[in-house]
Amino acid sequence: MEQDMERTQEHLPKPGEDRRPKQGKKRSRQPGAARRKEAQAKVPDKDVRITIHSSQIIGGTLLEGAELVTWGTYAYGKDRISFSYMESELTGLDGTRTIFHILPDEVVLSRSGSVNSQMIFHPGKLNNFLYDTAYGILQMGLDTRRLECALDEHGGSMEIEYELDFERNLVSRNTFKIHVEEQELKS
Repeated sequence: MEQDMERTQEHLPKPGEDRRPKQGKKRSRQPGAARRKEAQAKVPDKDVRITIHSSQIIGGTLLEGAELVTWGTYAYGKDRISFSYMESELTGLDGTRTIFHILPDEVVLSRSGSVNSQMIFHPGKLNNFLYDTAYGILQMGLDTRRLECALDEHGGSMEIEYELDFERNLVSRNTFKIHVEEQELKS
């Protein structure tokens, strides 16, 4: 019993000792962060054509977004699927790179450039994220309603339905319909 007590006390900080984690040992505050980082291991990229159709419902009114057709890159591996592209003036995010990381139970959308954000789509889990623009930073809420993904080594499709809120007030209901296809090789 005394030995067990000594062992336990060895791990307790001494009076006056700094109890904070040592530098370099930062704790992850985001669930699954290690899994997402692991999934971002390098997989060879393919050139692909990406078609994105988006729509929003704001205040009961359906707003059909433009259909964006662009070139990007696609990586498919055992533990990682991702695709990325540069936004255009058409989306209002010119100069921003968008990357989708597809994991077994969630999709992470990261944007960097004129807008910076990381949205985590995970059905059944609410997610808060920062939306950093040239005009300021907003904290938004994200509730994924539906996530369907049918992607393989050649591409495929994905559909995400989600709700956005600001200060717990519904802003919009949104849908992404995305199709990814390999670029045809020219002989």
